[in-house]
Amino acid sequence: MSYRKSVTLKSVKVEYTSGENWGEYRFLVSLNGQPTYEISTGDDAAADGSEWRNVQSLVPPSLFGNEIISDTDSVRVRCESWEFDGGLRFGDGYGVVENEFRLGTAVNQSVRINDNDGNRVIFNLDVRITEIPPEPEREPNLLGVRLYEDWKYNVDSPRTGGVFERARSQTFGVGQFNVAGGTTIPAASRPPRMRVNVRPDRTSSVKVGVKHFVTLFSEFDQQGERLVLNANTPEMPAGWNDRVRSISVEMYPMPR
Repeated sequence: MSYRKSVTLKSVKVEYTSGENWGEYRFLVSLNGQPTYEISTGDDAAADGSEWRNVQSLVPPSLFGNEIISDTDSVRVRCESWEFDGGLRFGDGYGVVENEFRLGTAVNQSVRINDNDGNRVIFNLDVRITEIPPEPEREPNLLGVRLYEDWKYNVDSPRTGGVFERARSQTFGVGQFNVAGGTTIPAASRPPRMRVNVRPDRTSSVKVGVKHFVTLFSEFDQQGERLVLNANTPEMPAGWNDRVRSISVEMYPMPR
């Protein structure tokens, strides 16, 4: 499973519990080892550090909501606070913390750092991690669907009727069909004339073409229970193996 991750640094607050509130503060945030984002208050701009500071006005918006695609359901966020004066960093005025946020537990989190002066820096983060469902597997060169009488698209295994009777398969384009082996669809309903070879109650796997989907029916003439497939299905879902008697093949968009 892959995950889409987004971390937004919404605001930063400095609480001057030590009484020292001069100089420049720079706040750094790095995500999963990605390049660090630096936000500066500017010289002496941290004097009013008791209020939340909207850092999005201090840096380009492109630095926020950065999407990270990976195969883990967590994101590591490292926050740092450095105190500067005249462009020089104070060795005793900083704080560093690194947290790991996991899927479903990390929205609107606050990270608190106590620097060596006793001041507290709070990073207000919006961390979102969502699963990316895999793309359904479809056949790129198939115009419609193909039904197979054996699972995993096998056409070599013998079926009931003797050792020389093989599992059948057949492609169907857009339209409605009774899966009744040995019948011929008249030209008037779907030109040209088409003979259906696959037999009722024997479909065990299905391939679906790109931009297509198929509705399977448990009775002839699109009646009875139904099941919609929009991806290759090497094994029929429970209760549907060897039950298909008619189908309806359509192109997207699928009905809601």
